[in-house]
Amino acid sequence: MVQLQNRLRILIVDDSISIRSVLRALLNNDDYEVVGELGNGVKLLATIAKLNPHIICLDNNLPDTDGLSLLNKIQVTYPHIAVVMITGSNNLELEHIAAEAGTAGFIYKPFSQEQIIKVLQKVAHAQRAVNDCLQEK
Repeated sequence: MVQLQNRLRILIVDDSISIRSVLRALLNNDDYEVVGELGNGVKLLATIAKLNPHIICLDNNLPDTDGLSLLNKIQVTYPHIAVVMITGSNNLELEHIAAEAGTAGFIYKPFSQEQIIKVLQKVAHAQRAVNDCLQEK
């Protein structure tokens, strides 16, 4: 069992209440702690500053902006935070563009529990390594 202080902090950004609910249910466990949820990108940077997440699950299609624009802002301001892009689009070019922009993982809706866990485990492994390096400095 992972100690609570070693849990990775996750911020969920999705305009769908049901998606946020599913992700929260899947990710609040011994490995992860969902520290916040947003239904749009308006206050994302301020929320990141306040909650200090390790990982952000970011929907690409938000009512006020798109996830790629937010990803770029996150990368500039908080390059140590891993972003997992989530989309209902079946545009395969989007995954390539998001990867080039710095996304740590990519999930297509509808997703299964196994898909979420698999992607988050890969991202979590890398993020723990980054956190360890930051703490050593």
